[in-house]
Amino acid sequence: MVLGPPLPHVESWARRWAVEEMFDIAPDALNDDRVGRALDALAPVCDEVAGSVGAAAIAAFGVDISRVHSDITTILLHGAYREADGDYAAPRHGHPKDRRADLKQVQTGLATTGDGGIPLLPRAYDGGAGEVSQVPGALRALVALAGPREFLLVGDTKLVSYANLTALTFTPGVTFLAPAAVCRAVGVWTAARASTRNIRTARSTSTLRLLMWSKPRSAPPRHGGNTKAPSQPASTMDKVVLWR
Repeated sequence: MVLGPPLPHVESWARRWAVEEMFDIAPDALNDDRVGRALDALAPVCDEVAGSVGAAAIAAFGVDISRVHSDITTILLHGAYREADGDYAAPRHGHPKDRRADLKQVQTGLATTGDGGIPLLPRAYDGGAGEVSQVPGALRALVALAGPREFLLVGDTKLVSYANLTALTFTPGVTFLAPAAVCRAVGVWTAARASTRNIRTARSTSTLRLLMWSKPRSAPPRHGGNTKAPSQPASTMDKVVLWR
């Protein structure tokens, strides 16, 4: 189910992977009609189910939740989907990661603990929604979920925009780590720092830091290697990390 096979194929998957022997569930019980009805029943309470299962796992195994990883991916769909349910993510043409622009898609986001990869916050988005614009909403939901606990949010380049850095910088209890292309990051970072200086209520902890280094052409840098500042100008840098 995680890999998204067509529902009629789930039954044959269950036979190949010994689902009956492991979970005492007969493969023919996983036919497409029953799986479809189960997904329909799960959809309205998906957040509650994921939250309760995640909370139980965290409590049972003492999972560290001080670091959260968040990302969004696309799920391609075959068909017209002219009568999609308006209460849920709508299939739309967008920018699929595997470049099948001829197909409609929906997008799914997931935040997990850095320790153990326990799901914390599942989200579904319209196929044409911009990934960058989804960060503030996910951030608010994570803050509500974390309560008074502080956490580090680790994401990809979609975290790096003026609006997102502003939200991340001025959200109490949240620090972040994100990579970005140099030309984009330097401009956003400069604007965000300027905004920070111009807001009198800015806390002393609301400081953005910019780390740049040149990526070796043959192998990635070794852990514990030279951490001296690069001598090249910013325009020649390959990697940038923004954090607070």
